[in-house]
Amino acid sequence: VTMEACGPYIVDEIEYKNQNAEINRFYDKSCENADEAKPVTLEEGQICVVFSEELKCWCRAVIKSIMYCAGHYQTECFLGDYAKYYFVLTK
Repeated sequence: VTMEACGPYIVDEIEYKNQNAEINRFYDKSCENADEAKPVTLEEGQICVVFSEELKCWCRAVIKSIMYCAGHYQTECFLGDYAKYYFVLTK
C-alpha cells in the first residue's frame, strides 16, 4: 500500500476529528445557555446532538425511542459516529 492510496482517508480522518472538535466546542459553549440549544420537540427518527457521559463528548445521534421511566423522560439514541445505543435523559 502506498501513501498515495491512503491519502484521501488520512485527510478524511483529520477533517472528521476537526469537525468533532468543532461540535464539542460549539455545544460546550451552548451548554451555558442550555435552554437555547435544546430542540422544541423530540420525535423518533429525529437527528440531534447528545452529551455522552461515558464518552465525555457531544455526539451526533438519532432518536430511536422516547419513554417515561421513574418520573422522567429518557430517549434511546443511536450514536452514529460510535455505532452504539445510548440512553439520555430528555432534560
